[in-house]
Amino acid sequence: GDGLCDGPNDVPPVCVGGDADPVPVAPDADEDGLPDAVDANPEDADSDGDGLCDGGLDVPGVCLAGEDLDGDGFVDSGESDPLQPDSDCDGIDDIDEAAAGTNPSNADTDGDGILDGIERGNGPRGPLGDCPAFVGDGDDGDTTTDATDPDSDGDGIPDGAEDPNQNGSVDPGELDPNDASDGSDPTVQAACALQNLVPLLARTALEADVQVVVPRRDVDAFADDVSLRDASGATVGIAGHDRTHRVAFIAVNRDPIGLTALDDEAQLQDLLDGTGNITNALTRTFTTWDGFEAVHASYTQTGSVGAKGRANAIIGALLGAGSGAFDVADDPAATAGFHIEAEYVRRSDQTTIVLLAITPSELFAGPSGFLTKDLADGSALGQAADSTGIQCDRLPSEGFAQLDVLWAVDNSASMANEQAAVATAADAMAERLNGAGVEFRTAAVTSGFYAPPAGAGCTNSACGESTGNQCRAFTDDLSIMANWFTAPGPGGVPAADPAWLGAGNAANGFDCNVAKEAIIRGAQLILSDPPVNGAVSFFPPQAAPDTLHVQAGGHVLLLFVGDVDDQVPAPAGDAAAIAATIQGYEDFFRALPLASVQMGGLLCPIGETCGENNFRDPRIDHALINRFGGIIGSIQDLDTIADNVNAILDNAIVNVSPYVLEKDPITATVKVAMDAGSTLGACATNDVPRSREHGFDLDPTTRTVAFFGDCRPDPAQTGSLIAISYRTWIDQS
Repeated sequence: GDGLCDGPNDVPPVCVGGDADPVPVAPDADEDGLPDAVDANPEDADSDGDGLCDGGLDVPGVCLAGEDLDGDGFVDSGESDPLQPDSDCDGIDDIDEAAAGTNPSNADTDGDGILDGIERGNGPRGPLGDCPAFVGDGDDGDTTTDATDPDSDGDGIPDGAEDPNQNGSVDPGELDPNDASDGSDPTVQAACALQNLVPLLARTALEADVQVVVPRRDVDAFADDVSLRDASGATVGIAGHDRTHRVAFIAVNRDPIGLTALDDEAQLQDLLDGTGNITNALTRTFTTWDGFEAVHASYTQTGSVGAKGRANAIIGALLGAGSGAFDVADDPAATAGFHIEAEYVRRSDQTTIVLLAITPSELFAGPSGFLTKDLADGSALGQAADSTGIQCDRLPSEGFAQLDVLWAVDNSASMANEQAAVATAADAMAERLNGAGVEFRTAAVTSGFYAPPAGAGCTNSACGESTGNQCRAFTDDLSIMANWFTAPGPGGVPAADPAWLGAGNAANGFDCNVAKEAIIRGAQLILSDPPVNGAVSFFPPQAAPDTLHVQAGGHVLLLFVGDVDDQVPAPAGDAAAIAATIQGYEDFFRALPLASVQMGGLLCPIGETCGENNFRDPRIDHALINRFGGIIGSIQDLDTIADNVNAILDNAIVNVSPYVLEKDPITATVKVAMDAGSTLGACATNDVPRSREHGFDLDPTTRTVAFFGDCRPDPAQTGSLIAISYRTWIDQS
């Protein structure tokens, strides 16, 4: 465009012939090798003043090449940011990274979990550019490690695993990453040696700012991958498929729906329903490892195609035709529909990330199910620039934690047609508690507890094993708990055992009718100290367990069961009163002097009325459980009740475990080893299986690991070693 034709001939009136150099040269005013078009400061060759030129050329007397070496306006791997003196915030200035042999765009060059600046022994400094304060090496540089070698002493244990808090000093109880002799413990080696770590595979869509980390236990793991595009052709996500486990995932960057991640879930559940009927929806709110609001959901779905075929249908529904698809030439058909695990992450007002993992339902009870859950539990998803580190935690075994389960059950007349569902829930809980690594007790309170109900023999002043009592004391006898949910026989004849909680009408042999459904209020009153309205209270906590008090320092799971929203004290239609009620309930339960309070619910689903009325907007029970990150399932479908209770209880059992990891784990990468002979039964202690029958499981949002069945640590051998290795995200976004 300089007026000279590229060849020797004139082309009137465009140009005259004779350009000796017809290739255009991009303007570069400061001559730093970074074209003005992508140079934030085209008149300043060293924008961040760190001595490195913004581009790939030296500017004598000003700076040395260079940061954006290829001049494309992006910070690629091995490059540094022209606007940041320490691009990766690792405590080593960009100009020093080359001499250190480290990567200026990766805060942990060797991937061992320790920042490069800590490994080099650099001291603390205040905020620099966009970087927060750098805490510096924990022992002021007295010990250093090799920032380019994940195992400085060659003992097989990564440096970051030997220094589990990654502060650069050898603290009490830690291994020394410069001493090859102290990492020889067979349990630590079995879990944490480099060759024994779960290998990783990262799938990244740079434009979509999406990265999904998957385990690569064999060469074909997630060998199928697809780039996903929108109608304009822009890359908006990725998809992958594991042939061995027949698990597919879809990760898409899309516009948000509504105001919250719950709105995203509700709308996209409808979209999924269009690709196959969705049933048994369970939801739970949480915060991702990198601080974003999110919802986890699980669904069952009808269909008889293969996992890749179902993924293709969902991709089409999300993005439209031509967005990308798997080759379905080898795609065995599902025989019992599908199980879908979903994650909806609200990164900003403009961005929601949707991650779906899909497997045939007949495979969900085995390894395919764990892989499906791991992909969408919040731990596998990062941003494109994020990297991963290695962690190895060494924990002493402890005795079992105490879990008190308090049922809060609606026993009003509206529940007459849900009694079978409640009984099924109780049976499922009894089966699940056996073999769990907790000391458990159960108790119950009804919706009638908020005020003395009418009827002969009805009372809320004491707990007892009679239909007239509105509460049941704590017991570890699961057969007693089962009697609470045993409905009367035909013709209104009461059950042989009168302990049934009832559903308030005389036709059912139950005359302790209640005026309003108030299960949350009942739970609040029975946990109040001092007692309210003369009612019994399970408080204050007692050091030694008894039947009428919660355990001091223990954990409580509140299981809300009902078909109508809590109606005390907020009237329907009064938004301010509803908001105040939800906040008041939350404040009360969070203030209880317990190790933890967890919640779950078997409730009438949002958008349905279950044949009743008086629902609040927002629904009080759903809102409260969501604030506590609890799982909510439907009370309507009898076939799904057991699965719903199992999910709620499994979540609670894991979360009360004393085995809490140091950092947020990428779930699929966790490996556990235990001292030989330290478990209650025969267990493969060198590589404990992932199993809720005889093995371990974990919750990444609370960093807790729990043990089940024969693989539970023997309480008679407290202090035995448990070693747990895992990968953890390094936030570089």
